[in-house]
Amino acid sequence: MQELTLDGVNMELIRKRIKNVYVRVLPPLGRVRISAPLRMSDPAIREFVLSKLPWIRNHQERIRATTPQTPRSFAAGEECLLWGESRRIRFFPVGGRRRIHLCGEFIDIHARASDSAELRRQLFEKLLRRELEREIQRLLPLWCRIIGVPMPTFAIRRMRTRWGSCSPALRRVRFALHLAERPARCLEYVVVHELVHFLERSHNGRFAAYMDSFMPDWRIVRGGMRTD
Repeated sequence: MQELTLDGVNMELIRKRIKNVYVRVLPPLGRVRISAPLRMSDPAIREFVLSKLPWIRNHQERIRATTPQTPRSFAAGEECLLWGESRRIRFFPVGGRRRIHLCGEFIDIHARASDSAELRRQLFEKLLRRELEREIQRLLPLWCRIIGVPMPTFAIRRMRTRWGSCSPALRRVRFALHLAERPARCLEYVVVHELVHFLERSHNGRFAAYMDSFMPDWRIVRGGMRTD
């Protein structure tokens, strides 16, 4: 199996003894699986999949909208999203310090067997915060130099309706914690979006022109996020 990422959409590519390319979007998280002929070239596969991206995104949204939202327990075997990829939880009962870390395709939770789902959720959000903070610290200086704005301070918050916000006068940017569940390109879009507000505060033509200049595919990324 091969990992493939196109315009912020992560996919599994499997080559088989088949004649045609098949695209599947799998519940419950909208994971994308591409089955392609053995002899088909990588550029040809990419071109085909790019033509299917609008369908893929629409299908992902439909799956996520119709999947029953059952309470998450963060128990062994449950799947969680990290940077747009499905990771399976492994649980290790301990009597000492609780901790959580990545191990390949798994999220390993070390906690007490009696711990509630809420405590496990807090551990998972600790992982999200750690991952998000690392990427923000990498992206902010890079994009500040490109856009030509001063380096702001930043904070990570649990937001329900927004992926980010900024206060240009205070040189402060805020990011939604659950951005770490989205593909990495989504975080980069939010970084660019908020920094461009340091040049233009309104969502007007000037703002759009800046975004076109710095991140030509921003509308595609935004469309997959259902955000402004």
